[in-house]
Amino acid sequence: MSRAQQQGFSLLELILVITLIGLLAAWSIRYYNDVAENSQRVGMEALAHHFTTAVMGVHGQWLLHTEARGPASQLENDGVLLAISKNGWPVGVVSGGIKAPASAYEGTQDQQQCAALWMSLLQNPAPYVLAGDDNSKGFRYRISALKTGVCRFELISSSLQGVYFDYFAHRGQVILSRPRG
Repeated sequence: MSRAQQQGFSLLELILVITLIGLLAAWSIRYYNDVAENSQRVGMEALAHHFTTAVMGVHGQWLLHTEARGPASQLENDGVLLAISKNGWPVGVVSGGIKAPASAYEGTQDQQQCAALWMSLLQNPAPYVLAGDDNSKGFRYRISALKTGVCRFELISSSLQGVYFDYFAHRGQVILSRPRG
């Protein structure tokens, strides 16, 4: 039988094609994972930016109120009464913004205030779970209180560790942590 009449692939050609397909699949899976991690990291950066913008908006509102009527310890923001520090930064919610956490775990008062800030300052915020709740399956964000007046908003991810932002309520500072890994 001549080479021109031969049908199909030889075993060597088949092994080469399968190997190339395997290498391309491995490369594309790794590329996809890198893109997914980067998008989660960028999403958290955007969330921190939106939170910062909302905090600055409340502070600007406080400055205008202070100039017109003197310092305020409470301000209304989108129907929610916010507690304001003596320097004009939102530190918690007085009424109407604390919604029940997604599970029966209710956390500490400080965690509740951090969650209330999350709910009232961000528009349509993502569902969250409070730190200490073992039922975090299906949630993307964890909210904790490091100490009184310091809230941590953390991305829950098995592949990305340490992506979060901290809000220092008494000075209005938001610090983003986004390690490259």
